[in-house]
Amino acid sequence: MSTNTTTSAVSTHTRPITVTSRSVVGIAVLGLATFFAITTELMPVGLLGTMSRDLGVSESTMGVVVTVYAAAVAILALPLTAFTARLPRKAVLVATLVGYAVSNVMVALAPTFAVVCAGRVVGGVAHALFFSVASAYATRIVPPRLAGRAIAFVYSGSSLGFVLGVPLATWVAQSTGWRPAVGGVALAARRPRGAKSGGRL
Repeated sequence: MSTNTTTSAVSTHTRPITVTSRSVVGIAVLGLATFFAITTELMPVGLLGTMSRDLGVSESTMGVVVTVYAAAVAILALPLTAFTARLPRKAVLVATLVGYAVSNVMVALAPTFAVVCAGRVVGGVAHALFFSVASAYATRIVPPRLAGRAIAFVYSGSSLGFVLGVPLATWVAQSTGWRPAVGGVALAARRPRGAKSGGRL
C-alpha cells in the first residue's frame, strides 16, 4: 500500500510540464506590454526640456505631467480594480493596452500643455488597471507549476523599460523631436494588443 502511494507521488512530481506555443507567445506579449507600460510612464522624464520649450512652459511646470500620471495611478488603482473585478480579465487587459496607445497619441499630437496632461491622465488610468491584472492573467495561461516563472518574465519587461525603453525614447527625441518619439511608442504599443501572431491576449 505504501509502495503504491510512493510511486504515485513520484510520478506526479516527475510528470513533464506541457507548455503550448500559445502560452509562450501570450507571456511574451505580456512582457512586451509591461515594457511599453514602464516606457510610457517614465518617458517624459527624459523629454521635459524639449517638451517645455515646444509648449512654452517652464521645465518645473512640465514636470506636472509626471505628477498627474502618478496621481491617477495612486488614486484609481484600488477603485478601478474593484470596479472591474467581475469583468473578463482578457477584456480589461486589452482595454488597458488601448488606453496606453490613446494616451501616447494624445500626448504626441497635443497642441497645448493641458492636452498633454489630459493624455497623461488617460495613461495613468490604464497603468492603474494594467498592473492589477497582468500578473493574474500570466498565471492563467501557463501550468500552475510555472506561474512564478511566468510572472518573473512578465515583470522583466519593467526592467527593460527602465534600462532600454526610456533611454531609447530620449535618444529619438533628441534626434527627431519629442513628438515622433512619443508617437513611435504609441505605434509600437499597438503590437501587443494584436495577439495576431497566435497569442492568447
